[in-house]
Amino acid sequence: MSKQVLQQQDGILWNQFRAGELSAFTELYNTYVQTLYNYGKRFTPDKALIEDSIQDLFIELWNKKDHLSDTDSPKYFLMKSLRNKMLRKLEREHKYILNNLSEDYDFEVELSYEFSLVTEQASIEQRQQLQQALQQLTKRQREVIFLKFYENLSYEEIASLMAIELRSVYNLVSKAIDVIKRYISRLFLILIFLIFSPSFE
Repeated sequence: MSKQVLQQQDGILWNQFRAGELSAFTELYNTYVQTLYNYGKRFTPDKALIEDSIQDLFIELWNKKDHLSDTDSPKYFLMKSLRNKMLRKLEREHKYILNNLSEDYDFEVELSYEFSLVTEQASIEQRQQLQQALQQLTKRQREVIFLKFYENLSYEEIASLMAIELRSVYNLVSKAIDVIKRYISRLFLILIFLIFSPSFE
């Protein structure tokens, strides 16, 4: 199923939720709660903070459903909302300073289950090279790689979510790939990004 069709279906579900359908709200939660949790744990290992943030987010969504705007990408909307909510909570706990976000917030990329299946066919040396490459990326580079190739968000969505210019997203992705290319073979690199990017829009 194409990304466009999925977005259309998600847009319908979103509008049903905005209209007050509890079943749509429940489906929205069930569809995205694991995605949101996985995204949240990139910023902090504090499971309670992540879970509380997700719970607070959905409570606020239900209470403010009449005032929410239309969207064809609920996943992007939810991820952006969760990111902002979590970073505010972390800032209140003095775990980083918002105005120096590019340097202070943590962001880790773990290899997904799907990726692990692919790399079972790779050599131990190749897997070690990829892990080493990911560790060389800056925090923002790790985040754009995760959002683009793991979550398949558009460059425009990533720019808005991270509150940076579109050109910066392109630069971050380009530089991240350049770093990764230094550590792994070209063929393995192509395989990785084909797996994680159904669309290179």
